[in-house]
Amino acid sequence: PKSLDEAALSIKVIDERIFARVQQGNYVIHWDTPLNAPLVAYEKDAPTKGGWILPGNGIVAKMSADQVQQLLAQKGE
Repeated sequence: PKSLDEAALSIKVIDERIFARVQQGNYVIHWDTPLNAPLVAYEKDAPTKGGWILPGNGIVAKMSADQVQQLLAQKGE
């Protein structure tokens, strides 16, 4: 999806709690990212504290802050 509005229905169907957390800014989402991207979404504190990330392959993983920062560097952030 290109935005939260575009993804809203799908996310709400999966889990309304997740949708609420996305709306509250608990996750950073790179909208309109190719599915083969190394990083699509992550917990907002993951770059500093470590946390859960969502890569393009769809397999959620818990990573250290250093690992998340490496993925962000690959994206040029």
